[in-house]
Amino acid sequence: MNEEHTTSPFSGDDLLNLMAALLRSGKLTEATLSGVLEGVGLSPPQMWGLILLVRAGGRLSHKRLAERTGTARSNITKLVDRLEEGGLARRVPDPEDRRGVIAEITEEGRRRHDEALGLTGEAERALLGRLSPRDRAELARLLGLLGRGAGP
Repeated sequence: MNEEHTTSPFSGDDLLNLMAALLRSGKLTEATLSGVLEGVGLSPPQMWGLILLVRAGGRLSHKRLAERTGTARSNITKLVDRLEEGGLARRVPDPEDRRGVIAEITEEGRRRHDEALGLTGEAERALLGRLSPRDRAELARLLGLLGRGAGP
């Protein structure tokens, strides 16, 4: 195994501090995004589900949603339940699999998706406003490295 990936250049305290900073950043990101999306009645998971449906042309199987979010299919069932309850998506039979179901975005789902995207600049300014464009690019690069293999 490559030693570069099995040993840490950090001392125990440094590594714990880095991990704590990542956890705090994740919580801050989720709280900020939740606050912004509250204005359009969406949660971050609902928004992500709508983004994935729009990117896929409006329809995705539960299996594909699970793969693209990196979560269990049971969580996708709950997500689609919430989207459906809000009139944002509906379930339709999968023409390629008699037992399968596809989540399909509704017009209301598209409208709320578009409205929420318009608000994400507010979250971006709150979270990243202190970073230079170069720092933002570096952060995106590093988070991309961390996220590889961990789902979309």
